[in-house]
Amino acid sequence: MKLRIKEFARPLLLILAVLTIATVIVNSGKYLQSVQPFRVTLPFSPKPPLLSEGSNFPCLDAQYQLSEKKRFAVLHGPDWKIESVINPKCLPERELIFSTEEGKQFLLRPLTRRITFWITKKDDLISVRIWGNTASDQLSATALELVTNHKCKKSGSKNCRIQSTWRNRQ
Repeated sequence: MKLRIKEFARPLLLILAVLTIATVIVNSGKYLQSVQPFRVTLPFSPKPPLLSEGSNFPCLDAQYQLSEKKRFAVLHGPDWKIESVINPKCLPERELIFSTEEGKQFLLRPLTRRITFWITKKDDLISVRIWGNTASDQLSATALELVTNHKCKKSGSKNCRIQSTWRNRQ
């Protein structure tokens, strides 16, 4: 008799579980349709993102589309290096790649963090576009100061305009 109850109990529990899940899914769909989307009302109209404005880097934008070999000048530090892409056609626009290695002492393959900067100077205004994302804001702020010769800071400087783009470059 006990064996017979176990034979019916398992399929019955399975059917009940499936019906419960189906009921929850159907009801949650009805509930989500009745909920109004959350809207934020701002007392001012927001400025458009910097990427929609005209580019300060027309030559580098055009060069980015080309897949030609690039020349680099490299400055090495104790655990970092700055690679400067040399293209005389694009001056004063320049591309700098800051990379650092972490965990050299402990890992067989150290972690490499790379941040790419596009920098140009027009009159007294230095425009910087930052490509990539780092885990550390302190690292990106230090790199920004280093590649601009301490003229720009992440917190903001008078003669600097900084754009961050988190689009991945390949």
